[in-house]
Amino acid sequence: MSCFDLRYRALLPLAAALVVAGCEGETTAPPQLVSGQVEIDASSNTAYTFLNLASGQVVTVANPGTSQEWDLAMRRFEVRLNGGVSGPNNVTGFNLANNAGATPAQVLAFTPDNQKPAFDAVGVAQIPAAAQFVAEALAANPLGWLSFGAQGPVANANAVWKLKRSGSGGYSAFHVTALTLNGSGQSATLGSVTVEWRYQSTAGGALNPKQQSVVNVASGNNVVNLSTGVTGTAAGCDWDIQFGAQDFSITPNTSCAVGTFPLDATQAFDALATASDAPQYGAFLAGRTGAVPYTTALDNPNGPFLYNLAGDNRLSPTFNIYLIKVGTAVYKFQLINYYSATGTSGHPTIRYAQIQ
Repeated sequence: MSCFDLRYRALLPLAAALVVAGCEGETTAPPQLVSGQVEIDASSNTAYTFLNLASGQVVTVANPGTSQEWDLAMRRFEVRLNGGVSGPNNVTGFNLANNAGATPAQVLAFTPDNQKPAFDAVGVAQIPAAAQFVAEALAANPLGWLSFGAQGPVANANAVWKLKRSGSGGYSAFHVTALTLNGSGQSATLGSVTVEWRYQSTAGGALNPKQQSVVNVASGNNVVNLSTGVTGTAAGCDWDIQFGAQDFSITPNTSCAVGTFPLDATQAFDALATASDAPQYGAFLAGRTGAVPYTTALDNPNGPFLYNLAGDNRLSPTFNIYLIKVGTAVYKFQLINYYSATGTSGHPTIRYAQIQ
């Protein structure tokens, strides 16, 4: 056998090992990290629009409470994640709050272009410990009964609550169907509100037909009893909810153990069978909360939008960045607009990218 043959045979195992290593490298290559930007129609006051981040596509969901096809959902300025009290997929989030300290003037100067470098800079190093990611839960949302548009605040009749009354006072379901304002612009105060309510005397009973009460907030008669419909001033336990003339808030009579639970907008007020089956009643006007705040109020700059910064009744994006954990994948996203190219509200643009 020649020296060439010996060298050739000696190289065969090495060549085979290299081929195997190459094949293994191909099968274990990391997946392609997705990124993109999408404008969605979230203009409905009732229905959410659902987004799957892995595909970057809007998905149709028959029952968000059981579906694992969506990661985040939007309705107007509200963002939900598919986990906790909002869904079954154990999606959690973390708020980087990168612009929480920005002044109104600074927020108004933000643009999608000048905020993109901060977004691009967020990577694996900014992912916190798993325990810092949070799921959706109940929290105070005193302005949750309002919608905001070019005309300013209006009552959102699709926002409905179940309410547990003081002691053995039964239960009610209620929503606000109309409001009037005193003044205009940033100096406007709440004049009156129209409340529809349905009373249920016992946990085993049924909801009565709906009734209506007009609460004259401006006169100081700013509370209403949701078993009798009587309005007046806050004293003792003979009232359930109070309206704030200056801050537009709804506050339950928490000193008398009154609590609320928010319904999904798809649950019709007229079709409710009971108000006593909520899993819990928060000691506040309850809303759903998580890594992305459900508010546009100036006292919570961690949210994706702030309202009326320029006195124009518009929502301004804060360009705060949020992380979402879906299984082992981690995405970052940022709301960069609330209006379509033609100026229609409720058409937010989402910038997103997978970082792990």
